[in-house]
Amino acid sequence: MKKLFTLFFLIFFNFSILSYAENIENIEMEGISIGDSLLKFFSEEEILNQKEFIYANEKSFSKDVAGIFYTKNLLNYESVQIDFKFNDPNFTIIGLNGYITYENDMSNCYKKQDEILNDLKSIFNNVEIMNDFEDHPGYPKGEVKYKRYSFLLVEGERSNLEIMCIEALNYNDRLSVSMKSIEFNNWMFKLYN
Repeated sequence: MKKLFTLFFLIFFNFSILSYAENIENIEMEGISIGDSLLKFFSEEEILNQKEFIYANEKSFSKDVAGIFYTKNLLNYESVQIDFKFNDPNFTIIGLNGYITYENDMSNCYKKQDEILNDLKSIFNNVEIMNDFEDHPGYPKGEVKYKRYSFLLVEGERSNLEIMCIEALNYNDRLSVSMKSIEFNNWMFKLYN
């Protein structure tokens, strides 16, 4: 059964073992990779009409990154949030978040999270993994909690591969698998510090 799930997981990410994927750009989520041009998946008009400045705040550079939700022909997720460089003519993708809703069913979210975690551990056996369970810092205290496993694929850098179960009072409970470039992590750090 474990081998079957490992095979499913590898297909789930369209992951090539030959690349070993210590570089996050070598992993695909629903056929999309960090570093791709968003123009491969949307027209420029669609991007301009559907973009959201999810991270916008009072800092002048907060609208340098936008997000768009992708739902076309997905096999493993209900939606994928694609974060991209808005001022880049190629709209380069710098972050991906795949979501599966677990409304009022956190036990199954944790179960799926553990399955993915164990399979990732077998692939990335020499990578530091951090875990935490706490209030989400981007929301009022107590409104959103998460249980997160973070893989530090590049030593000395912030996590760029995370599996989170998110429990929220006024939002959908969900599983999130996220991949972030080092550039995106550094931008987020500057934005919130």
